[in-house]
Amino acid sequence: MSDGILSTLENGGKEAAGGGDIITRKRYDNFELKVDFRITPGANSGVKIFVQPNIPNFGRWEDGHIMLQEHGNAVSFCNVKLRELR
Repeated sequence: MSDGILSTLENGGKEAAGGGDIITRKRYDNFELKVDFRITPGANSGVKIFVQPNIPNFGRWEDGHIMLQEHGNAVSFCNVKLRELR
């Protein structure tokens, strides 16, 4: 993080490793998310919700983590605002 910007690290286009995906510690089921992001040429990235890493049915749960994703190319996220809805 630098100057309020979360950035993933360049990895030559390979799947997330090292400073790759950014995942919430907490699980969410009803929320509002606002985020600005910038991708570099070749990037294939974005936001995934309800992520349950390393288990069957990846991304198909009723609640879960939120992931700011990268696929090996640099991506920067800023103005991340997450609000739980009740």
